[in-house]
Amino acid sequence: VHVEYIYSIIPDYIGDIEFFNISELTMTIGEGAYTPSGDKIDILITPAYPYEFLINDRDEEGNNIGVELLNLVRDKKLAMLNPPSSNILQSKMSFAILWNMYMNMKLTPHESEIVQRYVAPTYRDEEPFLISGEVYVKKPVISREGSSVEIVRENKISKSKYDLYSDFLSVYQKFIELPKLNVILNNEFTEKYYIIGS
Repeated sequence: VHVEYIYSIIPDYIGDIEFFNISELTMTIGEGAYTPSGDKIDILITPAYPYEFLINDRDEEGNNIGVELLNLVRDKKLAMLNPPSSNILQSKMSFAILWNMYMNMKLTPHESEIVQRYVAPTYRDEEPFLISGEVYVKKPVISREGSSVEIVRENKISKSKYDLYSDFLSVYQKFIELPKLNVILNNEFTEKYYIIGS
């Protein structure tokens, strides 16, 4: 839907537009980036691909292709556009801002009802949880797939398996136990957590 919206607002005079998965992008180092059909790209719109992933992107030979792509941008051989919505909405700081607005009665009654129902109490520091003694989660403002998350319960910290974002600023959010669901994996029932991404 996001990509379709972007497509709908691009003026016809811009020229040819081609949609493809970023993994299909090819590049000639120092010259340009190309579509799967071989056309040189002038503007690369990446509505969902995290820019910070580019730093570590490597090809099969180990070449740092993400940095080379950014070098094309630096050298004005490619323009990249990541709509502001993708950066704003991926930041967990938006939850802290929403919760703060809710707590300070800066929302309409309808908006307050939505925030209270769907947003876990989230703060820019851990003090509210240290005072209340509630279990909470420390999450980097920018992170994915549970990396660098810590659950703090009675001064005991459980850390996630991966630690890719610990250098980022964090938010502190009330811990909410996820519901579990029995699913069939490898022909047997297994209990898994039920989660919906947002």
